[in-house]
Amino acid sequence: MPVTLADIARELGVSKMTVSRAINNNPLISSETRDRVLEVARRMNYQPNQHARALATNRSYLIGVIVPDLMNLYFAEVMRAIESITRPAGFQLLICSSDEDTTRELDEVETLLQRTDGLIISSVFPPTETRPYRKTYTRPMEPRTGINRRRQLNLFDPDGTRTELMEPATVDGKPAPASTALPPHQP
Repeated sequence: MPVTLADIARELGVSKMTVSRAINNNPLISSETRDRVLEVARRMNYQPNQHARALATNRSYLIGVIVPDLMNLYFAEVMRAIESITRPAGFQLLICSSDEDTTRELDEVETLLQRTDGLIISSVFPPTETRPYRKTYTRPMEPRTGINRRRQLNLFDPDGTRTELMEPATVDGKPAPASTALPPHQP
C-alpha cells in the first residue's frame, strides 16, 4: 500500500495540509517543520500520487509528440532533443506514430489533447495545410509546435493558422526558441 500524506501526518502528529505544504515548499511552513516532514517522507518512501496531483493542479505534466515514423533515425534525434528540454522542466513525453497516415495523425491528436498539457507534431500534412486542425482544436489552447520534414519549426495559433516558421534550435544543437520553452514543473 503506498504511503499517503495522511500516513506522514499521523506519524508526525500534524495535519495533512501541513505535510502537503512542507512537501510543496510552501513559505508558510517553517524550515524546521519542512525538514521533519521531508525526513519522515524519505524514511517512509513517500511517492507523490501523480493522478491526485493532476486533479488538484489541472495539469498532467505530459507532452504529446506525434511523428510519422518511429523507426526513422531523424525522429529519434528529435525525441532526444525534445526530452532534453522537457525532462528538466518536469514533463514526461507520450510518443505516438502516425505511420504516415493523416487519419491516424488526427486520431492521435484528438486522443492526446485530452491527456496532455501540450502537443508537438511532425505532421504528415503539408506545412500550409492547417484546416484539419481547426476542427480538432475546439478548446482554448496555447500555441502549438510542429516539426516539418525540412527540419523547420512551425508555430500555430489556437485557431490553427501558422504564425511563425523558424529553424528548430533543438535539432541543430542551439538553445530552444523562447516561444517553445516550457514552464517549470511545480510539484
